[in-house]
Amino acid sequence: MRARQRAPPVGFGRQCLRQARAAQRMRDMLAGMAGRIAGHSSRFAEDGPWEAIRAACGEGTFGGLASRVGLDPATATAREVFLEALSTVATYATAWGIVLRFSEGSDREMFLDAWRMECDVNGMARQMFLDAAYFYRGESVAETVGVGDRSVGPSLYRSFVSLSSNPMIAIEFAFATHVKSSKPTVVLVIDAHEAKAVGIVPATYSLASGVLDLQRSEESVDRTFPLGLAHEVQAHFHDRWPHGSEGAMVAIITISSPTTEERHGLASIGLPIMDYADIFSQRL
Repeated sequence: MRARQRAPPVGFGRQCLRQARAAQRMRDMLAGMAGRIAGHSSRFAEDGPWEAIRAACGEGTFGGLASRVGLDPATATAREVFLEALSTVATYATAWGIVLRFSEGSDREMFLDAWRMECDVNGMARQMFLDAAYFYRGESVAETVGVGDRSVGPSLYRSFVSLSSNPMIAIEFAFATHVKSSKPTVVLVIDAHEAKAVGIVPATYSLASGVLDLQRSEESVDRTFPLGLAHEVQAHFHDRWPHGSEGAMVAIITISSPTTEERHGLASIGLPIMDYADIFSQRL
């Protein structure tokens, strides 16, 4: 029996547009920082600033930080240790504390400016996370149906799942996947309050992750993400669609025409199905 189709939440389109505009403000902030991000990233990639901090903080402090990120202080360079620590969520604050305490002169000015940029970006990203009514994920029709019938879990695909409070990012991702794979894709909309109840967390962004150029296979909820990607305002489940995710599903946004069979599969979930062009029409 096909599930009864629910109506879209009241004010759904306005909320989508509000969150898209908030994400645009983040893009504007990052654009204004572009020159500083590039300059500081170049300095982060050099050995000198990190070796100076290592010498100033002492081998005890340095060794303790290296051990926390699984590196041997006898063989790892200062740059390797500090970049790893600044790109790891658990050591992020500790590493910045050491950097700001023991850096000097022009290096300290550079690090202080970099830290303030990250504070501003992460502060805005966390506020957007808190203000979000919905989170969005561009994905395949099969995955969407799988979330609805609880057949997509931690054992499938990657070990964590990434959503965004920016609907345009999810739509762009769905389009790109559709073009690359020729398979119909959609955007799944998740209620933010319910998502928080089952453990979603906001991403942390850093210059260090950008300098390390982490591969997608290295991404996890335990790592920070490149500062330049903060417009994606990502939020993550630790597990691939943890138990209770199906109860957080709100709507499905199509970006292309699903086949009859796929539309029947989507309709079986009982969520409202809307075209992205209708949501972002000028009537909103």
